[in-house]
Amino acid sequence: MKNSITFRLNPKHAEDREIMEWLDANAAEEGGQTALLKSALVSVIHDNKEADYYLKMQYEIQKAISKENEIFSDTVKEVMQSMVNQMFAGSLAMIGQTQKPLQAAYPQQLYSSEAALDSISSTTKKTQVAEVKDLEADNCKSMDDDTRNALGSLFDNED
Repeated sequence: MKNSITFRLNPKHAEDREIMEWLDANAAEEGGQTALLKSALVSVIHDNKEADYYLKMQYEIQKAISKENEIFSDTVKEVMQSMVNQMFAGSLAMIGQTQKPLQAAYPQQLYSSEAALDSISSTTKKTQVAEVKDLEADNCKSMDDDTRNALGSLFDNED
């Protein structure tokens, strides 16, 4: 491989004329035509490397966006399927409710506070009656005399 490059510029071709004009205008600043051509080639090489770098970055960004779009679309599909399932279940429940409605003799009693109090008081009465029966059944016959006397003295009751 040689360390020199030789080429000819033909003033009849427009591109060659443009190169010659550029060389004439800038050769004095760079230290000659050879130095100017070297810097121009190095500049083109660096620009190509930067372009390659930016193209690679653009490709990676597009790939990442594409992946995120796939994840987003999968998430949307899952959410939509869940919503459809819930709507379907709600519709089935409503259909079942219309076919077998709640059967209350008096619907106003479902929300009546008096009805609620009556049910609570009847429940407490039942438990109180059961407790009284238990107490009557246990009439201290199973206790010995000392225990009975100790309890009687606590309550000032001789029985």
